[in-house]
Amino acid sequence: AFFVLGISAWHLLRAKDEETKDAFRRSFRFGAVYAFVATVAVMVVGHTQAQYMTRDGERRGDWGFEMRFFFRWEIEHLVARSKLRLEALYGDFAGGPLTAESREYVVACRRDR
Repeated sequence: AFFVLGISAWHLLRAKDEETKDAFRRSFRFGAVYAFVATVAVMVVGHTQAQYMTRDGERRGDWGFEMRFFFRWEIEHLVARSKLRLEALYGDFAGGPLTAESREYVVACRRDR
């Protein structure tokens, strides 16, 4: 809607004949109506979503998402069959060694040319 408003306004400023101006006045009105409706919808949905996400002013702790865990050999296998070259495996983002106790799994690869 805002894109239509911008294009219509630009053409309204540049148009010389009345027929062209009339066409872009109509498209400007169309864009303005949809921009207004979309803005109100975003405000309502955003407010509703914020109410859902918070409880008594505190953020909810029950967020869910899908996650995929890989074994080390799976990563090595996938990298070997790609256009990447495995440079290093780390157990954290500071470059620590990958151990059974590592809470992070960082894979450093480089693309072969």
